[in-house]
Amino acid sequence: VQLQRALQQNAPAAPVQYLIGAVRALQQRDADAISAWESALAARQAPAMTRQLLVEALLRRGEGSNAARVMADVGSTLASPDWTRLMAAVHIATGNAADAIALLDTHLAATEDDADAQWLRLHALYAEAIKGNGRDRFAAEARRYVANKGTHADLVTEWLRAAQ
Repeated sequence: VQLQRALQQNAPAAPVQYLIGAVRALQQRDADAISAWESALAARQAPAMTRQLLVEALLRRGEGSNAARVMADVGSTLASPDWTRLMAAVHIATGNAADAIALLDTHLAATEDDADAQWLRLHALYAEAIKGNGRDRFAAEARRYVANKGTHADLVTEWLRAAQ
């Protein structure tokens, strides 16, 4: 309510919309958060983090193609490990697991201890294995993940069974 009042009193729109988006996301109201963040971006003074939060909310709602559109609008100008992982997640969500694997292979060659990127790559490898591509690589990576007691080892064990 206070943030809505700030808008009514002509506070700078972009930062207020950014904060409204954050509050709505915390309330698990992603549709409202997306709307607020899109308004913040339209005002052209949104904090740099706005696009990343927008893409994450779109992915949570299963809107991979819209997330891909936001990513394409930005290009590689936001290059960072977080942005790389997010781009890989968008590739997976839009059915481009092979692109996600290529992106994550490059990223992990430089930062092999990135557990989140390793998990995303395993997810992409599984998506490809289900299509009949790269089953051996998936199986090897999955077994290594389970042996190392990865956070999602139980799920990966189920994936191994499904991919065989």
